[in-house]
Amino acid sequence: MRKTSKRSSRVAAIQVMYQLSIMGTTPDDVVSNFKKYYLPTDETLQHMNKKFFANLVSYFNEEVRFEEIITDALSDKTRVSTISCTTMCIIKVAILEMFFGKTLLPVIINEYVEIAKYFGDQKSVSFVNAILDRIAKGKFIVRLNDETGTQNNSPETGTQNNSPEN
Repeated sequence: MRKTSKRSSRVAAIQVMYQLSIMGTTPDDVVSNFKKYYLPTDETLQHMNKKFFANLVSYFNEEVRFEEIITDALSDKTRVSTISCTTMCIIKVAILEMFFGKTLLPVIINEYVEIAKYFGDQKSVSFVNAILDRIAKGKFIVRLNDETGTQNNSPETGTQNNSPEN
């Protein structure tokens, strides 16, 4: 995996999402434990962009209907319940960055596809690529990137969120 500070931040956010998925605690508790136990010992994560990581995990508190968004992007043959937990976490963090971040959608898709290569086989990489591409082209994502800031249609209500990322 290529080491970049934002990519390391994305990997860390996926790891936090994974812990959140299996532990069922609050995002704040998981982030606190992650910072305490993993950041000091994981060499890759020590070089991450901590502000970008904090922004990503702050989105975990947002109300996002992941299952509806992902189901809408799936082919008729695939069910959400058949997606591995790791792949689901990659997709969820990517969705959060698509909705609330400032990074261009093609860059987000590429980054999470590259990260999927680190966590899974070629089949899961292709799956992540296809799902994120469909989500980016779907009805949920509307973003305007310009000099005045980023406007997003929020996934649950369609209202605009103009909060700055950095």
